[in-house]
Amino acid sequence: MFKMPQSQKCDYASVNQIEIDADSENRRLDNFLISILQGVPHSHIYNLIRTGQVRVNSGRAKAGRRLKLGDRVRVPPVITRKKEFVGEISPKLKDAVQQILFEDECLIVLDKPAGIAVHSGTRHNFGLIEAMKLMRKNEPGIELVHRLDKDTSGVLILAKNSRALRYLQAQWRREGPSHSLSKHYLALLKDRWEYPSERCVETSPVNHSKNSGKRQSATASVSYFSPVRNFRSCALVSIELLTGKTHQARQHAVHIGQPIAGDRKYGDRDFNRNMQAMGLKRMFLHASRVSIIHPISKQQVMFESELPADLTAVINQLGCQEEVFQ
Repeated sequence: MFKMPQSQKCDYASVNQIEIDADSENRRLDNFLISILQGVPHSHIYNLIRTGQVRVNSGRAKAGRRLKLGDRVRVPPVITRKKEFVGEISPKLKDAVQQILFEDECLIVLDKPAGIAVHSGTRHNFGLIEAMKLMRKNEPGIELVHRLDKDTSGVLILAKNSRALRYLQAQWRREGPSHSLSKHYLALLKDRWEYPSERCVETSPVNHSKNSGKRQSATASVSYFSPVRNFRSCALVSIELLTGKTHQARQHAVHIGQPIAGDRKYGDRDFNRNMQAMGLKRMFLHASRVSIIHPISKQQVMFESELPADLTAVINQLGCQEEVFQ
């Protein structure tokens, strides 16, 4: 048995016994395996856990088990293939990596432009995180704390090491100091805002069958919509996400009958066409403010991103008839 430093790469052609150190303490078993078995499909990793080939302290363990300091994890023989990124980083992506709002020894906070994917996909070999790692090869621990859709601009937080990553991701899961996490978006919605003030939107947990293609959710999703400005046929609102479900802001906007401008998946075609005539070329959704507890100082810190020029130009086009909320 050996103790694996965080940066050490293991040969998984044979059985390995890994002792959990402080860097990996309190991690979920599945996330720990995903981090060390780079290049192995996630479905295969979950199958190894389910069939008992992965063991913790010689016993079977579930994927969600929290690992403790000194735990011994048996990793069976697995072929790992590190993904190679070929080609050059585009100038647009290089520029996005350098849009830094804040940086210290454990965090990088970016002002992500719209049109930039945060990670690689089937249609593109490079995402923002891959470009960041290639451009900062001396900092191999950089990882995304959360994600933004490709068309969404604004505050994006990256961690520089595993401890900061786990601490911040626990906040995103509303564990630990979750009361201090806040996420605010600015969005342009179809129709005027007719409610007296802010509105709480809560949708029930998803509970579809295994063959439905829908993700299951154990908890309800909650958002607060607050009006900022009313225009003749649309409204600028601030959306605070109290939970972090996929496409939550977009789906909650549809839930109240006021989809986000430019949303090609959930939006209204006629409204999108009208907004396109006003100069809108993408979804009007911007991550404007994020507040977290800092991993080292344990103090609350807030990061803000101004509405980008392309969205400000649309607001200026609409500004002839407006009502500003106090």
